[in-house]
Amino acid sequence: MPFIDIDEKQTIKTIVSVGEFRPEKNHQLQIQVFHQLLQKKPEYHEQLKLILIGSI
Repeated sequence: MPFIDIDEKQTIKTIVSVGEFRPEKNHQLQIQVFHQLLQKKPEYHEQLKLILIGSI
């Protein structure tokens, strides 16, 4: 699966995940994939933000 392309002239892109923090929702996977994206595309580091919102 290819990673997204980001126009460097655009502002910060925010990825938001909203939901109850439960093991079966595997929020850790979201963090791992986001980390992999930033490793593959270090130029995105200042352009992307991941926000997890939820309750326990």
